[in-house]
Amino acid sequence: MPYTTRPGHQLSTDDRQARIALAMLTEPGDRETAQLIEAFGAPDAFGRAVAGHAVSAGLAAAVHTRLTEAQLRRPSGGDTAAVARIAATLTDHAQQRAAGLGARIVTRADAEWPSRLDDLARTGLADICPPTALWVRGPLQLADTVAHSVAIVGAQTATGYGVFVAATLGLGLAEQGWTVVSSGRPGVDVSAHRGALDGAGATVAVVASGLDQPRANPAVMDQIGAEGLLVTDVPPGTRTAFRHRRSRNRILAALSGGTVLVEAGPRSAARTVITAARQLRRTVMTVPGPVTSPMSAGCHQELRRPGTTLVTGAGDIIDAVSRAGAAPASPGLAGQTVYLLTWDQGDGTESYVCADAAAAERRRDALIREHWNLVNWYDGVPAEPPNDPDAALAIWEATNVENADAFVGLFTIDAVRVAR
Repeated sequence: MPYTTRPGHQLSTDDRQARIALAMLTEPGDRETAQLIEAFGAPDAFGRAVAGHAVSAGLAAAVHTRLTEAQLRRPSGGDTAAVARIAATLTDHAQQRAAGLGARIVTRADAEWPSRLDDLARTGLADICPPTALWVRGPLQLADTVAHSVAIVGAQTATGYGVFVAATLGLGLAEQGWTVVSSGRPGVDVSAHRGALDGAGATVAVVASGLDQPRANPAVMDQIGAEGLLVTDVPPGTRTAFRHRRSRNRILAALSGGTVLVEAGPRSAARTVITAARQLRRTVMTVPGPVTSPMSAGCHQELRRPGTTLVTGAGDIIDAVSRAGAAPASPGLAGQTVYLLTWDQGDGTESYVCADAAAAERRRDALIREHWNLVNWYDGVPAEPPNDPDAALAIWEATNVENADAFVGLFTIDAVRVAR
């Protein structure tokens, strides 16, 4: 992808090159590197780090080690030409390696850089900082894709309940034009990705290792890389470390307008994403679970904290994030024809905005299956919905008409043109 400077920013090609080179020499999420960039600019910060001048002994040693591994020599003091050559060599190598993986490198100097990541520098907490660079694979533009996004996270050892809820939320958000962000880990996270893909929506997986590393759920991750986006701040060839997960979790929370915790035990690592979302003043949401399930205990603990919103569906999530001012309720739909699925019940009306008629029908069929308990207690209605969605819809509508049960309600789908 060609380099373009972000509108309103005077960041030069040298700045971009310095950021990529620094990302190759320092640890992802390194606070001292971020402070140097903030104080002196990326080119000067790179010069200081490479020369070992006015930096900590730890940073100087780490940079020296990586220079040696790259078969580059530390320049003598004041040799700016040598510093420039090292930056160019590291950047060329990084970009070639990324291209070989079908990826690209995105820095704050690029139009693709999401401005939300800059919030990581504004928390006031000493150990939180923006990434120096990101490695991105996929056909979508990162900043545009996450402009209207929600993170869904939870336990790796999810129960059937957690997997179902995560997939349903992912599907519902995707059908209403929202991007689903998660980590690609087994359990809740990959289920949320699957739901978004099933809804023909955008999904972003933020991973804690280089894009050259093998992954769990390779089929889903390959599909995300082909249709959505894979994102990491870990350069290819870097040995995966536990500390990279902490950086991953903060990027995940920062990219999104809000974070939903679907299922998590009291000590679940997924709760660190919720902590990061709170620190970033993002909308924090939690799905309740059975009070008898240890896998929902962490969710219930989060619900007791002030500012947490209880959600049970995509509509709740969109409402919570929209009310917080993170995004309009119908992102990017002005002037387009959408399909409004309406469920008219005795206690109110639920509405879902879908990209096309097929998506509205899938959402309706999913709601019927989810709420089959509203009709299966009537005589002649099977305990479980038929596999054929048309048959299930016919039973639902007949039950509503024959029994005048307003709580069963009727579904309608209407084409609507969104005003500009």
